[in-house]
Amino acid sequence: MAVIFSSFWTWAGTVILILAVGGVLQNIVAAAAKKPPKRKITGWAIGERRHIEIEGATEVDVLSALNTWKEGKEKEAGR
Repeated sequence: MAVIFSSFWTWAGTVILILAVGGVLQNIVAAAAKKPPKRKITGWAIGERRHIEIEGATEVDVLSALNTWKEGKEKEAGR
C-alpha cells in the first residue's frame, strides 16, 4: 500500500487503471447478460407480390422463411 500512496502520480495512475479494468469487466458482464433479440418473421401476399419482414433472425431463419414461401407458391400453382 505504501507504494501506491508514495506520490500523487502513482496514486492517480493506480486509480485510473482500476477504473479502466472495472469498466471493461462491466462491459463484458453486460454483453454476456444481454438477451438476443426475439425473432419475428411475418409475410403476406398482395396479388402476385409477396412481402416478408424478418427481424432479429439468423441466416437459417431467413432460408427457412424463403423455403416456406417457395413451397406455398408451388402449392398455389398446383391448384
